[in-house]
Amino acid sequence: MNKLPNTEQALVYLCLTGDENYKEIAPQLIDEHFSDETALKAFKVINAIMKDGKHPTFVTFGKYAQIDKQLTPQQISSVTQWGNELSYSEPINEYIAILKDEHIKRNINSILTEEALGLGKLRSGGETAVNIIKRLNTLIENGSPTDNIIIVTGK
Repeated sequence: MNKLPNTEQALVYLCLTGDENYKEIAPQLIDEHFSDETALKAFKVINAIMKDGKHPTFVTFGKYAQIDKQLTPQQISSVTQWGNELSYSEPINEYIAILKDEHIKRNINSILTEEALGLGKLRSGGETAVNIIKRLNTLIENGSPTDNIIIVTGK
């Protein structure tokens, strides 16, 4: 049996299957959830299709990808094959949760490193801890480690 596509590829593919999956999947994802460059470009094309009020299908995907020159013809072809091993009952919510979880894991280390180094700012240990906690909470709530951060400064 062939290996299933990775989670990013599976979600992109499921957005293009011609049914209403894209309405459930795409709004829950952000660019930062993607680590695979081709999957990210494909997701951006899907968002462009939806922004124009159209239904993302393999046909509209191919047209938009060629117009925007986001993907090469070889990449477009590979995207259409990502679902060859998928079934009709894929656990979409689990895939979305996995993708969000992987995004959080990728960002935890960078948050800790950035805050511990202070990036040129002299802060106390308490201030550093507060900033780390705020950024981690924001990451969990919003999917981004830098949204709505309030920097606590010393007296």
